[in-house]
Amino acid sequence: MVFLAHCGTAERVWSRAELEDWYAKTLPGYPNLEKVRYRGSDASYHYFLMRPVDSFIIPRVPRAELTMEDERPYSGGSSAALGYYQVDVLHGFKKVLDE
Repeated sequence: MVFLAHCGTAERVWSRAELEDWYAKTLPGYPNLEKVRYRGSDASYHYFLMRPVDSFIIPRVPRAELTMEDERPYSGGSSAALGYYQVDVLHGFKKVLDE
């Protein structure tokens, strides 16, 4: 399973292409994966949150590889909100308006 290969790397840097490829291959088996949340951005990365099954995956994508149309500040830590809004990974990380 593609998902299980990444369970041990819940918080790591992903390239945009790598995340899009992994998401496209994994989505058919995990309907909950459709709900990818944008958690914000800092000087280096854009942060996202996914929960395909029982654990969270928190990928970071370098800012140089992706532009967010509605960029918000990242506030890390366990008390931070789950994210600002849902994004569509396969369509340029566009904001999903109907959540």
